[in-house]
Amino acid sequence: MPAPRRSLLILGSVLTLALITLLSGPRRQPSANAPDALGGLLAIDDYSLGEILEGAGPAIERFPPGALPAAPQVAAQEPLPAPVEGSPVDFRHYPSPEEIRDFLQDLAAAHPDLVTVQTIGHSWQGRPIDAVRLTNARAPQPIADRPVILIDAQHHARELVSAQVALYNVWRLVDGYGKDPVATRILDTRVVHVIPSVNVDGNALVLADNQNNRKTLSPACCDDDGDGKVDEDPPLSYGYGTDSLSRYTFDQAWADAHPQDPFVDDWRGHVIGQPQALGRFTGALGGERRAIARVDADGDGRIQEDPLGGVDPNRNYDWFWEGGDARIGSDAFRGPAAWSEPEVRTLRDYVAELGTIAASVSYHSGTDLLLHPWAYSESDPLPDEGIYELLGAKGSQLTAVHGFPGTVRTWTARGLYVAMGSSMDYIYAKMGALAFAPETFGDSGITRIERLGATGTYTVGQATGFSFNPRPEGILPVADRWDRWARYLMAASPNIALNALRRDGDALLIAIGSEGVMPIRLRVTLTAADGRRLELAPEGDRVVHAEQLRWRVPLTALGAQGNRLEAEAILASGTRPHRVELARWSFDLDPAGPRLTVGGIEPFTDLSAHFGGWWAGPEWNDPRYRCSKEPCQPQILVTPPPLPTVAAEPTEAPALSPTASPTGAPELVLPLLRAP
Repeated sequence: MPAPRRSLLILGSVLTLALITLLSGPRRQPSANAPDALGGLLAIDDYSLGEILEGAGPAIERFPPGALPAAPQVAAQEPLPAPVEGSPVDFRHYPSPEEIRDFLQDLAAAHPDLVTVQTIGHSWQGRPIDAVRLTNARAPQPIADRPVILIDAQHHARELVSAQVALYNVWRLVDGYGKDPVATRILDTRVVHVIPSVNVDGNALVLADNQNNRKTLSPACCDDDGDGKVDEDPPLSYGYGTDSLSRYTFDQAWADAHPQDPFVDDWRGHVIGQPQALGRFTGALGGERRAIARVDADGDGRIQEDPLGGVDPNRNYDWFWEGGDARIGSDAFRGPAAWSEPEVRTLRDYVAELGTIAASVSYHSGTDLLLHPWAYSESDPLPDEGIYELLGAKGSQLTAVHGFPGTVRTWTARGLYVAMGSSMDYIYAKMGALAFAPETFGDSGITRIERLGATGTYTVGQATGFSFNPRPEGILPVADRWDRWARYLMAASPNIALNALRRDGDALLIAIGSEGVMPIRLRVTLTAADGRRLELAPEGDRVVHAEQLRWRVPLTALGAQGNRLEAEAILASGTRPHRVELARWSFDLDPAGPRLTVGGIEPFTDLSAHFGGWWAGPEWNDPRYRCSKEPCQPQILVTPPPLPTVAAEPTEAPALSPTASPTGAPELVLPLLRAP
């Protein structure tokens, strides 16, 4: 985006935020840890979903049971593939950073031609941040010329399942190579880069000591309690698998009528007295129930009010960063400066090297939404809103599985909250990639409801970790659900191939296919050995979606030897059109026809059948798949571009040199235009 326009957008957004602040009053102050008494019932309607996810409201255990919607009852529709139980990552438990690293290195050792693991940076506490590159290194096309899909996860520490989804993407591609046609085609023709845990320090902290943590563990940024000290009174031993217990008493008739779960219908009218906080306990996943001691480490009369860290890494990117939350104690604290966090700088620098990036997915959790730009603005123009709606509608369709409804797709600032400095906006605006941020799971946070005998008294367990993440037995269905959409997005990314090269009378027939449905502009250059060049393009230089193009070139324009053919795919991005693939072939003209010396002929591969077509049907335009809150955000109206049918035409394949790649597949051609 040009600098002057960006400056105007920044000024406009800042003025808009200031006006909103004046009209709506001061922003809510972030909540400290729960006090010893619950202090009466809280109404969930006092807080929006976005405020809850960002930590502007109380911790999850401070809301009454049932205040947040429960996840659906999930049951996989078929046995789901997974690594052997007990593996470092088996999708049956939440792994530590060390286990994730072991898992990736084991995959690389077992599949050296497909998997490369690289340490790309280090966290505040010195933990390695690893990236894995997935592609068939033996495929003839140079890796740097292939389209790229980027996946990252766990910007926010407590969103453990987000890393699991990313790791499942990795495992399914590698495990399916050579067996699954989609995985095989993706790894043969694209490059998938995955950073499964951006916030590695936070991952370790959430598992061990503080499941509420969202931010980085920046060691000097944040004096939360204003006493001149930093991080001196953090929560301890309150990691995932523990919970906060409270006690509610109901009138006897209500309890007898609802013995298993009294928190239904108008339950608030049947509560006797005030609920009582019992404290934090182990045993939320079974095992011993033991009270967790809470210590006032700094002796100021407040308990665990100065947690470790930190900065919200997904508000630290330099895209309207200055409009973010400047309050140190906020869970959405933007940081002292853009790029202040080493974890964020690591991702920035890594992505900067991915010149052919076509799409990006950043996994989160806390609710069930498929988010797309913009996060920073509800009203600024979204140049690619049409393709976002089409790809998102397919996400609604593909995620309707395992008992989950189809996810709601939404413009982030309209359907969830306004978020400055997000990775999604930065990658879309600066890199030109189509970027998404799926919120992969959300639940009520209730861990247990236990009635005390036949009385009207119930013990209730609640925990933030269970609101953002499924129980271990629920990891696999969630991961598989989102893997279905991620594979679709990978398959939808551009891939160009030479489908035919043969003599046709006094002309050379060339057929080049663009397999992915993402919009590209195709540039084809034919160069003779003497330097004569012929530029080929679709009629009217139109945008191409999942189709095959055919040209006839006079043989007189070519030489007997050393002819070169080059095809370039330009992603038709509204923020930054850029090359996402470069393919090259060389051939000689023998009396019998063209003979390839570099590259090979491939059949047009249509992956759409594996997903029930490229576009979702009209039933997925229902408001329940578009409206995340009331009033429903404006509908993005778009007509899917027509996709031509590619018909097979058996022909005699050209002779191939020993260095070319034979396929034996029939030529597929679709007449579109003729070169002069």
